[in-house]
Amino acid sequence: MYFFQFGKGCPYSSMIRSGFMHCGDCEGDCFNSQSNVEEKREHALMVYEFSREVLTGGKYDLVILDEFGNALRFDLLKVSHGLELIKLKPSRVELVFTGRGIPPELIEAADLVSENNAVKHPLKSGVKSRRGIEY
Repeated sequence: MYFFQFGKGCPYSSMIRSGFMHCGDCEGDCFNSQSNVEEKREHALMVYEFSREVLTGGKYDLVILDEFGNALRFDLLKVSHGLELIKLKPSRVELVFTGRGIPPELIEAADLVSENNAVKHPLKSGVKSRRGIEY
């Protein structure tokens, strides 16, 4: 199993990539910050191109693009990028997009769509988000 982490601004990214640490809440360069939007868009496009290579390279059976929905919601990538990845996906590869707000066009093109809904959650009783659980 390989894990490629592309978050910008994280001082621990090399340790995360090596598996020495797990991703935490460093608040480095998160999607919802409105600073450097063009730089974030360029970075997202670079990650998209890398994802295309990984998806079609024949080395992996499972490719998970975590928080792809956020990249779309914050206009860092376009729906057409996701549709192209679905079209390029070899039949033996499982492609997973995660994140809230996956657009209907991607849902329609997907083979499998799941939604995770909290039936009961500490957030509803005022508990703040916890590192390692909600993020």
